[in-house]
Amino acid sequence: MTNQITIAKNYKKGDNLKIKLPNGKEFDIVFDGYLKQDGLAFGRFKDEYGEFETKPFSLDTIIN
Repeated sequence: MTNQITIAKNYKKGDNLKIKLPNGKEFDIVFDGYLKQDGLAFGRFKDEYGEFETKPFSLDTIIN
């Protein structure tokens, strides 16, 4: 888990990231923050209506 926290600390709020989910789908997100204890981060992405939503994601899914 410490490695994930180190990875998360390399990102700043507002950084653009790409994540890849286990099902193979990729999403462009805007990094918002992370949780130390869970290896999770929060990112903002546009939903189907073009509005931004904030959702959790695993730090393991970052591909860029």
